Amino acid sequence: MQIATLLFDRFSALDALGPAEIFRSIGWAEVLFVAEKSGQIINDTGELTIKVTHTLADVPRPDVIIIPGGPGARAMLSNRRVLDWLNTAQPTAHWTGAICCGVLVLGAAGLLRGVKATTNWRLQDELKAYGAIYVSENYVKSSKFFSAANSAAGVEMAGIITHMLVDVPFAQAALALAHTVPALA
Repeated sequence: MQIATLLFDRFSALDALGPAEIFRSIGWAEVLFVAEKSGQIINDTGELTIKVTHTLADVPRPDVIIIPGGPGARAMLSNRRVLDWLNTAQPTAHWTGAICCGVLVLGAAGLLRGVKATTNWRLQDELKAYGAIYVSENYVKSSKFFSAANSAAGVEMAGIITHMLVDVPFAQAALALAHTVPALA
C-alpha cells in the first residue's frame, strides 16, 4: 500500500508530517513524500527542508493521497502536472485527503464538484467557486474524499483514514498519539 503526501515549496510542516507519522505507525504501508521533481522542498517557515526522492511519475497510482496546506499550495492551483497527476491517480486511490488550502488543490483539479468539503473558513468562497459544497466542520468525509479545516483536523483525518485501512484498536492507538481519541468513540 502506497500513501503519497504531495509536497511543494512553502508547505505547512504539520499538515504533511502529522498525517505521515500516523500512517507510518501502520507498519506495512509505504509512506512517501512526492513532488513534481525530486530534490529539496522547504516548508513555509523556511526552517525545515525535506529531501524528496519520489516524483509524481514515480508514484502514478497511490492508494492514499494527502495534500497539505501552506502558502505554496496556491502555486499548485494552476500547476498542470500536479492537477493531471491528481486526476490520473484519483480513480484507483482508496482515499484522498487534503488540509486547509490544500483542499483548494483538489477543487482546482475538478475533483470536488458537488462534493461536501471543508477548509479554513476564510477560504470557503474560493472552495465554493470550484463547485464544492462548503461545510463548516473540522473535517468532512464525502465518498472517498476527506477534507480538513486545519492542521489538527488533518492529523485527526489521518487517524480516521488509518481506521478505515486497518482495525479500530490500532486506529485508536494512532489517534492517541495525536490526542484525539474521542473522535472515534
